[in-house]
Amino acid sequence: MLRRGLVQLMAFLLVALPALGVPANDSHAESSRIAVIKEMSGDVKVQKAGGSKAFRAFAKLSLKQGDILTTGKDGEATLVFSNGSSSDDSMTVSGNTTLTFSKLSGKSGSVTKVSMLKGTVWSDVKSIKTKDDEFQLETPTAVMGVRGTDFFTTVSPLTGGTNLFVFAGVVHTDSSLAAGSLPSSGTPSQGYLVYPTQQIYLPGQSSPESPIVTFIDPADIVGQASPEVIKAILMSKEKIDEENRSLIDQMNQDQSITGIVGIDPDLYIQNLNSMIGAMLQGAVAGGDMTRAQLDLLLNQIFQQTGKKVDVSDTNYRLTDDQKLSLEELQKRKLADQQASLEKKKQQEGAPFSLIEQLRREREQQEAANQALLEKLRLQAESRLLDQLSDAQKAAYEAAKKLNEGTSGPVISQPTTPSLSANSLLGSLELTGAVLSPAFDASKTAYMTSVANNVTQLALKLSVQDNKASVTVNGTAPTGGSVSVPLNVGSNTISIVVTAENGSKMTYTITATRAEAPPSGNTGLTSLQLVEVGGRATYDATSDGSDWSVRVPASWQYASLKFVPADASSKLVLNGREYAASDLVPLSLATETVSFQIKASDGTSAGYELHIAREASSIATVTSGAYTVSETGSVSETISNVPYGTAKIDFLAALMKGDPNQTWDETGLSDPIANGDILKVTAEDGGTIKQYAISLKVEVPLGINHWTTTLDGTETSWSYDGEESGTNGEIPSKTHYYSLYLTAIPTSLQVGFDFADNAAGAMLYKEYDENPIANFSQSPDPVSLEVYEGNNTFSLNYQVEDDQGEATEIKLILNVYVGVPAFDGFNVLSENDWEHNYQSPSLTVNPTGPHSFSAFTGSYLNPDNNRLVMRGGMMESGMEVLVNGAEASSDGVYYMELNEAWNTITVRLYNGPDWTEANRHGTAAEYTLDVYNGDQFPEDTMGLESLNGTDSYGEPREFGKDGPEWFGWLPSGAEFVDLAPIARSGGSVEGALIPIPGTDDWQWAKKTGDRYRIPLNTNEVYIVTEQDGHLWSESVSISWGSL
Repeated sequence: MLRRGLVQLMAFLLVALPALGVPANDSHAESSRIAVIKEMSGDVKVQKAGGSKAFRAFAKLSLKQGDILTTGKDGEATLVFSNGSSSDDSMTVSGNTTLTFSKLSGKSGSVTKVSMLKGTVWSDVKSIKTKDDEFQLETPTAVMGVRGTDFFTTVSPLTGGTNLFVFAGVVHTDSSLAAGSLPSSGTPSQGYLVYPTQQIYLPGQSSPESPIVTFIDPADIVGQASPEVIKAILMSKEKIDEENRSLIDQMNQDQSITGIVGIDPDLYIQNLNSMIGAMLQGAVAGGDMTRAQLDLLLNQIFQQTGKKVDVSDTNYRLTDDQKLSLEELQKRKLADQQASLEKKKQQEGAPFSLIEQLRREREQQEAANQALLEKLRLQAESRLLDQLSDAQKAAYEAAKKLNEGTSGPVISQPTTPSLSANSLLGSLELTGAVLSPAFDASKTAYMTSVANNVTQLALKLSVQDNKASVTVNGTAPTGGSVSVPLNVGSNTISIVVTAENGSKMTYTITATRAEAPPSGNTGLTSLQLVEVGGRATYDATSDGSDWSVRVPASWQYASLKFVPADASSKLVLNGREYAASDLVPLSLATETVSFQIKASDGTSAGYELHIAREASSIATVTSGAYTVSETGSVSETISNVPYGTAKIDFLAALMKGDPNQTWDETGLSDPIANGDILKVTAEDGGTIKQYAISLKVEVPLGINHWTTTLDGTETSWSYDGEESGTNGEIPSKTHYYSLYLTAIPTSLQVGFDFADNAAGAMLYKEYDENPIANFSQSPDPVSLEVYEGNNTFSLNYQVEDDQGEATEIKLILNVYVGVPAFDGFNVLSENDWEHNYQSPSLTVNPTGPHSFSAFTGSYLNPDNNRLVMRGGMMESGMEVLVNGAEASSDGVYYMELNEAWNTITVRLYNGPDWTEANRHGTAAEYTLDVYNGDQFPEDTMGLESLNGTDSYGEPREFGKDGPEWFGWLPSGAEFVDLAPIARSGGSVEGALIPIPGTDDWQWAKKTGDRYRIPLNTNEVYIVTEQDGHLWSESVSISWGSL
């Protein structure tokens, strides 16, 4: 029956309990898990993983795997463990506690592993819902696996012993793992299951004793729990009661389960319901808190939660066997404390009377117990008198006085032999030293002195009474002899003699070991510069008395670590002496630091440390929020940046690899956009990295997975944002994505895996009413046919929530192909006085093919230095620069011109929402050289003359009318070979002729100094260069009869 009950209880506790109090539709653990300081007070510090220094904690600070939390004497903290679900675990940490977060994970389940070195913690665990979920608390002596549990844990800083009190659920403890010895293959570890109302004590690692499992005395908890822990227990009471009610229901189905914990079922159920009430009753009765304080605490919880905590049930009862077990537990704890104190004092080498200490503590405890008994007697007497009549009270007082006035009957007692009280030494001798004064048992204080080379003092001693015992610095001599180690200087040796009756006599020897003789060694073995915080160390090299070291240029301060040739020598800097064990603070404001090494005999030698600085070449950044790729190339990426992230928040989430590197933020949008560029320059100025920003692509609701393949290779879309609205009475959400291609692909396919709650998925191309794919009929991937320019596709479907409410989802997929075409310069001049526009006297001629993207022209308007250009490329982004500066724009572009030559640059980018940094695809760039002045310098620019030879071999001359040349050819001529001659100081770059059927240009074929112009066009431009500027003059050719 017992075995069957054990199986049923384990099945219930390890399977059913994790689901207690957890709604069925809670989501599974997410991919990351952290601990957050919800509340704190007093001294609380945190040392981050990999860090070397703790800092003061603050509320809402996130703690991650490997972090260490420490509370001081008055420090307290409440931690919440979170992976994004509503089932967060919590810990309430009391003072003098140290926790290490060994593992925090949520990949396949919520995994929480916390190491507790010392202190006191209340744990409320809610995250255990599946077999993959795990919550583990490790102490120096135990590993505790938790299943849906509320429990209280203490670890003694003196003994390392662990005490665990379980309020709800079950805890599996394993002492062999805690001791650091994994069980061998096939050998089960020594595990213990601890149930509600039970506790387990696991002694420190130095103790050979086994753990003790017994029932809880609520008074023990009150003495160790802080007010914040008591509050946390009360906040968890509703959950504790719910779990325990489920356990009671299981017990009612099979009462043999209580055989596992060895208690009567009715008594066990009674104690489950009353333990917290009894704990608080004991706190009030023992003076740990007043009733008013308890009422205030209960009211605070009601104000926070809106629920009243019932603590009226205080009928917690322990059997006689359980009380005996608790007494044995207290004896064990006291023995462990005694052993730890003796060991500690022995290691410290300080005089300490442990037995005397325990005797005083026992006397203090007995006095406290006597006071408590008297207090209880008076309370009982008061309650009795309240129930008596006046006549009964008078009779009671008379009887009381009568009892006080009589000595009572004399009862003969058997004679007990008296114990010896002799606690005197019989003899005391020193080997190699002289005791002063000479030994006399009645004298308790002695002195002796030894040379520096004497490291131990040998004592030989005896007691007068062979029933007495003796210890030297807490250790009993072997055969009447003992050796005590000596430090340089004064050492105190404590000899304690304990008589048979327990009385003690303490003898003290003050032994002085001489200092080492002075040394004249002023040598220096090594020097190091240590970064503030100890993260980096640089070794100095020696050239006699000169030392040299090279450190990063960013260092302003450092610590100097030195090793003298003689350990007693000191370093003297700025008049202050430092021992070899000291770190010497050093300012790096100067390149040379002078110091001395001073020997113990006063001799000094001077040294110089020459400090050279090297500029850092670190141009990397890191981030705890985003994914930063570090491939070692110049171009890196920062990805997984959420859509809509503000520029200031983005920069705040990045950390410089070196504090002296500089960031160029001009390539960042606000908010951050796909394709933004962060330029990072290292301190050395030569190391530069450019980080391209990639937004996190949000997968819309109702889609499990989305794939896009470009020419057989998977690719991804840029996420351009989303907007919400309604379609009639149905809510809707639209997501925008972009894909940028430089050329028409051979194959572009998309495929979607829809969730079960998605329906009616149809894919359309813009302006086409017929869908190109119906995913409700076929889930196969679909090919997208695209052309140069902008191609827009729309994916429409509906999703339903758990209540059957529908939402319309639309994905707008924009595919931009190729480089946008330029429509040409559409330029107006602006009248500064009337603010109206007119066509300027501006001649625009090509100076190269479109592939070269070069134009030139002249602007002759001495009264106005401003041009206005209209943008007409609706499907592309446009940027206009004037002499390298961005032109202002409000739909048109305003171009402020300098005198003489100006360069206007027009750049085009794929996509309608162009910004400074959001440049997609390959840009097309066009330039226009504009001369601004009273008149164009035609005397120095362009052609001096132009002539040629036609296809008949006849010479032809060309005339000039302003900036245009003209000439005539006879009918039937097929071509003309032009021979242009540039003005002095200039050169002919070539002749441009149109490419038939296109808007592009090509260079005419050149032979010698002549350019062949076919007569299938009358558009010819001769391009010349002068002082770095290109100039184009048109040639108009006519043919036929004159």
